[in-house]
Amino acid sequence: MKNKLRSIKFFTWLASILFCFAFLSFSTTEPSARLQPIGNVPKNNPVPLLELNGDPYNRGLQHGTQLKKEIAEVYAKWKTNIRK
Repeated sequence: MKNKLRSIKFFTWLASILFCFAFLSFSTTEPSARLQPIGNVPKNNPVPLLELNGDPYNRGLQHGTQLKKEIAEVYAKWKTNIRK
């Protein structure tokens, strides 16, 4: 029962993260317009800016490939937090 609850929590968390990334990467504007900073964005902004093209599957694949390291770090921190 505990394992089932953990897997439900994990997939809920994973779905939430993927939804956030998909929502933030979806835009109806031209790619060049998306790359322009809005307002006073610092140059050392920690939020990555990705250029994604193609159908939803290919955009997801590009997103996962480009942010593989960051996703792995978040996943490792989440697993450590769950163990505590």
